[in-house]
Amino acid sequence: MKKFTKILSLILVALLMVTGFCACTPVEENIDTPELKYDTLYPQTKAEYNQAMNAHMVSYFNYLETHISSGQNLLNGTYVVENEIKAAKNSLTSMEDTYQRVSRIYPPTDMASTHASILLQMKEAINSMSVYIEYLEKSDGTLSDPTLRADVEATINIMKSEYTSLTGVFNIHQ
Repeated sequence: MKKFTKILSLILVALLMVTGFCACTPVEENIDTPELKYDTLYPQTKAEYNQAMNAHMVSYFNYLETHISSGQNLLNGTYVVENEIKAAKNSLTSMEDTYQRVSRIYPPTDMASTHASILLQMKEAINSMSVYIEYLEKSDGTLSDPTLRADVEATINIMKSEYTSLTGVFNIHQ
């Protein structure tokens, strides 16, 4: 019996050593894990979604509304073009950051199309802000050139319509 226990112990030790060495072998896997599209794995609830959207969209609306107003002041001659260029560039950067954050919010399934519409409207407003800045940078510090003045005014009107459209789409989803 002692001999049997000794043999069994040796077999057991040999098995442990074999499995131990096998377990230490690195396994190389080529896993291509795509980057997550959203910050969460699952859609948010409607309450979570609304709270996240409100937190971001209020500042986005403020940026856009500020430069619509500042643009009107530029046209009236009561604001300095250089100051508006600096402020608009800062707002544009913030608008782009906000767009990135909003695009990472995972909407509830029944709000996916509305979320896509909001993102589209946000992107259009960003493009208009970029055009607005380009026109202001072409000026000589004033808007005395009639063509440039008309372009700036048209861009401000586009920004107004985008603001109205975006607030409408945003309010519908709530």
